[in-house]
Amino acid sequence: MKKIYRKVVVAGMVLTMALGSIGCGKTAPAEVKEEETVLAGGWQAAENKAITEELQALFDKAMEKMVGVDYTPIELLETQVVAGTNYKFLCESKVVAPDAPVQKAIVIIYEDLEGNAEVTDIEVLEDSGEEGLDGGWEAAQDGTITDELQELFDRAAEGLTGVDYTPIELLETQIVAGTNYKFLCESRVTAPDAETKQVIVTVYEDLEGNVSITDISDAEEQGTGGFGIANPFVEVSSLEEAARGAGFEMEAPEEVEGFEGKRISYIKGTLIQVVYGPEDRELLIRKGVGEDDISGDYEVYEKEEEMTAGGRTLLTKANADGIYTVTWTEGGCAFALSCDSPMTEEMVKALAEEVR
Repeated sequence: MKKIYRKVVVAGMVLTMALGSIGCGKTAPAEVKEEETVLAGGWQAAENKAITEELQALFDKAMEKMVGVDYTPIELLETQVVAGTNYKFLCESKVVAPDAPVQKAIVIIYEDLEGNAEVTDIEVLEDSGEEGLDGGWEAAQDGTITDELQELFDRAAEGLTGVDYTPIELLETQIVAGTNYKFLCESRVTAPDAETKQVIVTVYEDLEGNVSITDISDAEEQGTGGFGIANPFVEVSSLEEAARGAGFEMEAPEEVEGFEGKRISYIKGTLIQVVYGPEDRELLIRKGVGEDDISGDYEVYEKEEEMTAGGRTLLTKANADGIYTVTWTEGGCAFALSCDSPMTEEMVKALAEEVR
């Protein structure tokens, strides 16, 4: 769906695009030493990991149309030069919902030769277990690698050869008969021109202060691949199930003429949506908590007008060929209709009167 499925919040979303590098006359936010040979397609560890104003602006530009999950960049991990530039950020992610947990995520952003920026991949790192319980993993309140943590890691890794591991963030701790520490690290084979990659290293410290590495795994393998966990929607088979999961009810048409089939999903405490029709021609209906625009449609249309249906005032966005997006609020909730193909006023009114 051209207006909705380019955003993280829609289940099943996959972004594909040609990847590329910094163009003529453009400076990358993360500098690479001039004397180094950077091969197109190879990831290079960022020398300066700080989130500068320029990097924050790039990140915000790529994220400005994302809804449902908030991402905050913590540091720049790597860059990749191809026919533009890819930037790999370590971020904190939080679903926009009351009491949602904060997780760590790796977000990849592509900037093309003209300065356009898009999110191409999000990997949410392994979720924590029961917080505060003996034996359960607990998210680190402050992931900074302190001198004490660095010393702990160095003692555990001192016997390793062939690969260098650099801890960049403490993700979680686990209290057992001692303590487990889960570190996000950069790993690099000790060989010329070797690429860096992210791994998760688990270090165990016993009650006497002895330390050892108990596990090393690829960070992406501990995530879900692509937009799995990063996508906050849960797919269900009925609006009744969605209501139980979301915590509020929604009424929508059982079927819509011309749009065969439907898919129902929700975000807990936040939003319910129904998508009618095949992927190449879809009609979306949403209901959410609050009064913000939840359509997910940020395109500019030729005209915006108000119309009345079922005693409610609707804001329509349209081009000469018809209406594409409709929004309104009622009873502290926001509603949205959005369609790939133009809708008539009659169709909009009929749909709006069935949605509660």
